[in-house]
Amino acid sequence: MDCQECNRRPATVHLTKIINNQKTESHLCEQCAQQKGEFSQGFSFHELLSGLLSSDINKAPTQEHSQCDTCGMTFQQFYKVGKLGCADCYKCFNNQLDHILRKVQGNLTHTGKIPSRMGEEILMKRKVNELRHTLQRKVYEEKFEDAAEIRDQIKALETKLQA
Repeated sequence: MDCQECNRRPATVHLTKIINNQKTESHLCEQCAQQKGEFSQGFSFHELLSGLLSSDINKAPTQEHSQCDTCGMTFQQFYKVGKLGCADCYKCFNNQLDHILRKVQGNLTHTGKIPSRMGEEILMKRKVNELRHTLQRKVYEEKFEDAAEIRDQIKALETKLQA
C-alpha cells in the first residue's frame, strides 16, 4: 500500500483515529507522518511501561529472587531497559511480569484471532491444556472416577491431534 499523502513511498505508519464515534484511517510513509506530526521518534518500551504502570510498578508482587540467577539482571534493570536479560528472567520475574501483562493486556492468555487453517488444531490443544488442569484438580480432590474420564478425553484429543 502506498502513502495516502505523497503516493510515492510505501505506507509504514497506519493510524486509526476515533473522534466523536467517527473512525478515520490514515496510511502514511514515515516522512509524511513526521511532517504531519502524527508520531514522534524515539518511543521506547521503557516509556510505555512507565506511562502505563508508573503508579503500579511498586505494587507488583515481589518475588524472593531479586536477581536472575543466570544473567544477574534485576527487575528494576528490566524496568529501566525494557528488555529481559535471558530466558530464565521470565521464570525469575514471573509474578511481576504477570502483573504487567494483566495491566497491559487484561489477561495472561492470548485470546485473539486464530488462523483458519490452524484453528481446529489450536482449539484442540487449548482444550487438552484445560483438561489437564482439570485432571490435576480432580486427582488432588481424590475424585478418581472423574479423573479417569478426563484422562480418556485427553487421550482421545491427543490421538486426533497426531492424526
